[in-house]
Amino acid sequence: MKQTLIGTLSEGRLLHAVLIEGESGCGKKTLARLLAAGILCTGQGEAPCGECPACRKILEDKHPDVEWYGGQGSRSFHIDTIRAIKASAYVAPNEAAGRVMILTDVQNMTVQAQNALLKVFEEPPENVTFLLTCDNVGKLLPTIASRATVYRVENPSYQEGLEFLKGKMPHKTGEELSVFMRAFGGNLGWCQRGDSEDFVTLFWSCIGFLKRAGKGDEFGMLKQSAAWCEKGPVLLEALQILRYLCRNLFLAGSNAGVLCTPDLQETQEELDGAGILSMISSLEKAQSLALQNVSAALCVCQLCADIKLRQLS
Repeated sequence: MKQTLIGTLSEGRLLHAVLIEGESGCGKKTLARLLAAGILCTGQGEAPCGECPACRKILEDKHPDVEWYGGQGSRSFHIDTIRAIKASAYVAPNEAAGRVMILTDVQNMTVQAQNALLKVFEEPPENVTFLLTCDNVGKLLPTIASRATVYRVENPSYQEGLEFLKGKMPHKTGEELSVFMRAFGGNLGWCQRGDSEDFVTLFWSCIGFLKRAGKGDEFGMLKQSAAWCEKGPVLLEALQILRYLCRNLFLAGSNAGVLCTPDLQETQEELDGAGILSMISSLEKAQSLALQNVSAALCVCQLCADIKLRQLS
């Protein structure tokens, strides 16, 4: 993909809209930033050079002709944001030959927001490139997706990711890094969060929650997750960690070596594939409620009760 993008840029064949697809934490925004630098690069040779004034400003998020929109949550794109995008798209560049508009997490756009943006995509302004990121192109309207070139970002192999993390977190042991690599399936964005002690504490509390969930221990789940209710963002982070751990369990199957930690061996034996998928559905339901600003305590209570009820049924 990198070589394809470099060739497309050097030959001037990049379309007015590029859609970068991949799971949260895989590097979509990093790639969008590098691609924006490649589009507006004024250096010699292969773009982005990383040395010219344009590249330096873009990589530091200081370039006036590169605009960012979007963010986390189901309400990332308010109608006022769409209006701002449409109005700004027709403004002349400040200092570069063109402009780049980066729209992140566009899967959070409502159908109405996507339709409102469609006209700009159908009749794109001259010298404006739209870079979009999303976790799943299937969540977008076909009319939006069909007007962009789609690139899929995949996680690196286990060994490649491990070598990268050793350079980023040299104070961590190989065993610690291996746990994160296996837990998050090579997702380097999430693996690097392991550099924070608060995240490590949260991670192991999620392991404890999953072990109690496997036994159907509702009180144990509530007790283990009590600290997640103190701050909203912590709950969302915990729910995402749990989804990764469940995926880890599901993919492990009969191969225990895939498990991120031996602590989950017993849980793997207690839950079959259907049970793990059921738990993932419960987690997705809790995430949806949390994104709708339902209180963290209610989300946790609902999650624990839902997991217990699904097991009983």
